[in-house]
Amino acid sequence: DHHDPAALAAVANRLFERSDSIAATSIEDGFAKLRALDCDTHALVMGSLYLAGEVLRLSGITPE
Repeated sequence: DHHDPAALAAVANRLFERSDSIAATSIEDGFAKLRALDCDTHALVMGSLYLAGEVLRLSGITPE
């Protein structure tokens, strides 16, 4: 099962009192959207620990 990415972006907007969250349908889509922004920004990964670990691995970040 999975949740609709647009619905999760709406949740993030409400939680962080923002209106500019961007939904991604895959890890690759998320990275592409971040690169397209061409700015220093943060990313919120909403999903399983597996998903978060895969994003960290592909980013070259080792959790401490």
